[in-house]
Amino acid sequence: MSIITLVSATGSPGVTTTAVGLACLWPSPAIVVEADPSGSSAMLAGYFGGFQPPPRTMIDLVMARRAGHLAEEFPAALMPLPNTRAQVLPGPRSHAQARSALDLWEALIPLWRLLGQATMTNSDRTTDADRTAVDSGETTSALPDVRTDFLVDAGRLGMQWSPEAVIRASDLVILMTRCDLPSLAGAQQWTAAADERRRGHPEAPEWMVVTVGPPEPYTPHEIATAVGLPILASLRHDPVGAAVYSHGRQARRRSPLRSDLTSLARSISDHLDERQRLLGGGARAGESPRPFSEPRSGPGGARAGESVDRRPFAAPPESVTPPRPPDPSDPTQTGGR
Repeated sequence: MSIITLVSATGSPGVTTTAVGLACLWPSPAIVVEADPSGSSAMLAGYFGGFQPPPRTMIDLVMARRAGHLAEEFPAALMPLPNTRAQVLPGPRSHAQARSALDLWEALIPLWRLLGQATMTNSDRTTDADRTAVDSGETTSALPDVRTDFLVDAGRLGMQWSPEAVIRASDLVILMTRCDLPSLAGAQQWTAAADERRRGHPEAPEWMVVTVGPPEPYTPHEIATAVGLPILASLRHDPVGAAVYSHGRQARRRSPLRSDLTSLARSISDHLDERQRLLGGGARAGESPRPFSEPRSGPGGARAGESVDRRPFAAPPESVTPPRPPDPSDPTQTGGR
């Protein structure tokens, strides 16, 4: 069992769309968790079209936790994604509810860890503390006895009542960003903070980057160089394909985004399996395994999992320096007009 958290630094690069798409295409059973503190439940309003009310609300789970019945109520709060092996845990319906969910996230993490206990007996993340946290007055008999991965939509970083506990407990944090200058500027400050925390806390989650849209004006490789993190994948611009997961539209037979998401789901799953194998095989404490034993080529010339040098963002590569606007007083630059 793994917890994969998707976040953004600025703008709207499609975190919710990607989370739903990955869940639909995930190679094993998965639960997509709506933890965006902005509220409004974009999955219920988008993918489900507002026609299917949730069986339980986030407030119901908060009350169940206080009563000591969270493990029993959690499965009843899940909504199946039609024609998939995935389910959805709807999130707060408003920003105010996100505050009440802060303690709930702390309680759900050990519960999620125990979901994969039967099939991951050597899990490096499931601890006695996890078992104690759940067994204190609760029962896990209602939980499915099958490996289940969790895909968490944590929304934009830095928001009030953000699910920080989930981000810290993740096995992998995926920072989604577009390839323009404002997105890159926002991404760099968060990747620098994540890198600093990982140096002091080896148990901190690994971070990787997924770029979205055309590789302009910066390529994925240039983004990896600027933020100092490996590029996991690049998702192509496909508005029609994205509408399948963001608004519940009819799926097309051929979709560039669907193809990219299928590859991304496989890459994440393979990477985490390899990570667990290396850690279970005696990796040194604090040692981070290589993201991929065989890097794969991705759009824009970047290699997934490629190690890159950190360069100051204030000095981007000369090849991507934005061109200066023409001087109206110079006829050679304006065509003599």
